[in-house]
Amino acid sequence: MLYGLSMLYCGSLIKLGGLDGEGDSSKGLQQYWFPAFICGIGIATKITFAPLVILLALIATRTNFIKISLVVLAGLLFGILPIYEHVPKMLNWFYRLAAHSGIHGGGPAEIFDRNIFWSNLKLAASTFWLIFVAMGVLWCATGFANRPAVRATIIITTAIAAHVVMVIKHWGPTYMVPLLPVTSLLLVALFFSARHFSFVSSRNLSICVTGISLAMILYATQANEKIYDRLRTMHQEAQYFETQTTSALARFNNPLLIGAFNCTLSSCATWLGLLHTPHLQLRMSSISPNFAYFNVFNKRMHFPGLGEVADDMASELIDGAIKAGRPVVLISPNYTQLNYFELQLVGNNKMQSIFLVKGLSPRVH
Repeated sequence: MLYGLSMLYCGSLIKLGGLDGEGDSSKGLQQYWFPAFICGIGIATKITFAPLVILLALIATRTNFIKISLVVLAGLLFGILPIYEHVPKMLNWFYRLAAHSGIHGGGPAEIFDRNIFWSNLKLAASTFWLIFVAMGVLWCATGFANRPAVRATIIITTAIAAHVVMVIKHWGPTYMVPLLPVTSLLLVALFFSARHFSFVSSRNLSICVTGISLAMILYATQANEKIYDRLRTMHQEAQYFETQTTSALARFNNPLLIGAFNCTLSSCATWLGLLHTPHLQLRMSSISPNFAYFNVFNKRMHFPGLGEVADDMASELIDGAIKAGRPVVLISPNYTQLNYFELQLVGNNKMQSIFLVKGLSPRVH
């Protein structure tokens, strides 16, 4: 969905002709509302879409700036309407992501870890080198272009840079998805800049643009094949480690299992979806009565039939299971948020660890 929104967004900007670098004040809001509204929905879908709002400067003018901004806001509000009850949690989550340098809002209270920042930047440049090369070529071409084309180049590269900076703080190739269709903007902007080259004929320009487009399609196809192979390998690894974990859990008699984010058990994936549908959590007691979930993002426990519970209730339920002779077992990658519990490591593999839960940490009470 996110990729589709980004394609619609970039395609509509190209159609409106904003890549000549000059917004057209004669065009009314009825022509600009679509990309602005799509931009708002994109931000509501995933926060990594937010830097691309800068691209609206391609079509914004002094007379329509406020109207376009209001349409973006309307799209954002429409997009978050299904989760309006959780907006405070969402804002708190965004704040933690921005204010801490670790993954999932953890780590030291600093915006960036400089060592990780530069390491992730190298990964981004090596993975998506074509975008960086295209930006360099566009800037070289802009040196021969007129002022509006320079303005368009500044807007596009600023949006790309802002997006890259946001993503490399918590690097993951999938977070770059909103940026990929922006390469089409780079290509069209390059076309507008090249129109001003006195030494390039229209025919040669068309041939060059066609050649570049074909090269980009070939690159994208090869990249998708590599990503598919990587995903297939990751899936096979996840299945292997799930089987390994299930075998390790077989030694516990009637355990109360607790999953967490990125645990490979299928019940963890189910609970991750249930975090956004609290009323369905109340029905889980008849489906998966022995599997609870720890939300690492807000350090809260969720139990089947009860949903999210306060710390005192979580402590009572876990202690009750232990006193009844049931082992309480946590399956999770090693997050700093696991300091919520008193834990004993009983097994681990490449993707996750198995802990015996002794209770909640004293600092929680």
